[in-house]
Amino acid sequence: MPYSIIVTSYCYVLQKCRTFNLFIIAMVVVLFFSIHTEQICFNFNAQCLYMEQTSQMPICREETRDMNDTRRG
Repeated sequence: MPYSIIVTSYCYVLQKCRTFNLFIIAMVVVLFFSIHTEQICFNFNAQCLYMEQTSQMPICREETRDMNDTRRG
């Protein structure tokens, strides 16, 4: 079975250079998040503004207002 050979060799490599593998995985994750963070933030802000406009959940401005009040007081 070629799949089991791939898994076995991958496990062998993982045991031999575990730290290097973790470093590669961390780099991939960091790259993925740095690419997608902007889009995620944009989507979250758009959803937030939509909730405010429909008056379902006016949380975004409430939080900033509370933060401003604590700074003043």
